[in-house]
Amino acid sequence: MTTTEELAEFVNAVSHEDFSENTREELKKRTLDSLGIGIAALGHEPVEDVHDTCRRANPGTGCTLWGRSDSASPVGAAMHNTALTRYLDFMDSFLAPRETPHPSDNIGAVVAAGEEAGATGEELLEGIGAAYEVQGELAWNAPVRDEGFDHVTHTVISAACGVAKMLNLDVEATRNAIGIAGTAHNALRVTRTGGINEWKGIASANAARNATYACLLAQEGMEGPKNLFEGQKGGSRSSAAISRSISTPLACGSTT
Repeated sequence: MTTTEELAEFVNAVSHEDFSENTREELKKRTLDSLGIGIAALGHEPVEDVHDTCRRANPGTGCTLWGRSDSASPVGAAMHNTALTRYLDFMDSFLAPRETPHPSDNIGAVVAAGEEAGATGEELLEGIGAAYEVQGELAWNAPVRDEGFDHVTHTVISAACGVAKMLNLDVEATRNAIGIAGTAHNALRVTRTGGINEWKGIASANAARNATYACLLAQEGMEGPKNLFEGQKGGSRSSAAISRSISTPLACGSTT
């Protein structure tokens, strides 16, 4: 069984009924925290640049742009709302030995997809929980920083998992979404080296956007490389560790 299949089956199996009460409460807190941070980020120039670009490139009426009077497509909302959450750098962190991602980078995309799909609150927690778990497992077992890649290389995969859950993609479509997202969107660590640049606060928003778009493509039937990790020229160094980690639903234990 390939790693993308294990990831997809994990996502498909996640259920809020398996979450502990503490996990539910922590996921709710992180969602509200993300909204609060986003409100504080309104008005900062890079965030406003994202908003202006979103209105031009991703107009729509389906998904709320946090703090705005207008709306956008799921893709645009995922990028805009994640930019709000991420920009001030006050979000949560997951401290793995050689990687420090911010799992709340997934929330904007999952909320946008949930709004698109008309998800319930419990379904929203499932999507966020799945994304958090995958983000934590990737950071812990398959760090990429020392290889020159940014941690949002993981985020595009974890966000795709959360969005796929919201869109109710089956295992095969989820595999395709993970394959598309993980193959096409590998971010370089140069984003966080040297002088601080504006893209540092926006890179995860771009990952959220790409993850959402990959899921929408998979929803329409687009096939992706299902051997993302173990295939020729794939991410084989990560495959064994991820395969050991994502085997059964863990009720978000590693990140909450």
